[in-house]
Amino acid sequence: MPININGSSSYAPSASTRDSVSTGFERVSSGQRINNASDDAAGVAIVSRISTEIEGLSVASRNAADAISLTQVADGALSSVSDNIARIRELALSAANGTLNDQDRQALAAEAEQLTEENSQILEGSSFNGASLFDNQNERSFQVGPNAEDTLTTPANDLASALEALGLEDIDISTQEGASNALSVLDEAEQAVSSQASKFGALSNRLESSIDNIERTRINETEARSRIEDADLAEELANISAGLVREQVGIAVQAQANTSESAVLKLLQ
Repeated sequence: MPININGSSSYAPSASTRDSVSTGFERVSSGQRINNASDDAAGVAIVSRISTEIEGLSVASRNAADAISLTQVADGALSSVSDNIARIRELALSAANGTLNDQDRQALAAEAEQLTEENSQILEGSSFNGASLFDNQNERSFQVGPNAEDTLTTPANDLASALEALGLEDIDISTQEGASNALSVLDEAEQAVSSQASKFGALSNRLESSIDNIERTRINETEARSRIEDADLAEELANISAGLVREQVGIAVQAQANTSESAVLKLLQ
């Protein structure tokens, strides 16, 4: 009768059990379920694509924030121009009054001239990162998304030329008639400045909305990546414990089998 003294090897811990325990330790130590492409080939591709989108969204958010900074610079400049126009209008109203003499009007005209020159300097000198804000013949485009088509375009803005065309730089309040004629020009100039200010304000609001949407999308995609890539530590620790128990049981059974085989061999001697 043949006696199989090697059959006990079936009780030894299997390679799959050892691999499972090793994989569990790797996942717990890294915190990630996918550490190699072999862990989840499809998951690696998905995680890579989502990571690219997340990085693009982060850049897009910064781009939109920079664009908001541009609108804030423009709004500050327009506010100064508007204040100057309002002051010039006050001076024109005073100069149009028949109680003033020519010397009085000359004094008012001198201040109005200084304010007009200041407006020209503000409009010509206002820029953001070297790009003129109010003397721009080309439309401006902002990249506010992770894809090439995610852009926000604003039309060309040449407020400096528009105010010059209205004759803002040519007003003369040194006479009563000139002061009266200047009022209509100043009203049109103020309307043009207010129109530009409202456009920049609307652009700022839109950019803030874009940032909110970008951040929500980025958070959702980060959570989606986490669900695919990150390890469930509770599950992995449970699997490790189960694998270690199976290993210990296998070792114990192997030891017992070896003892039994030794006893049989002694009887046969």
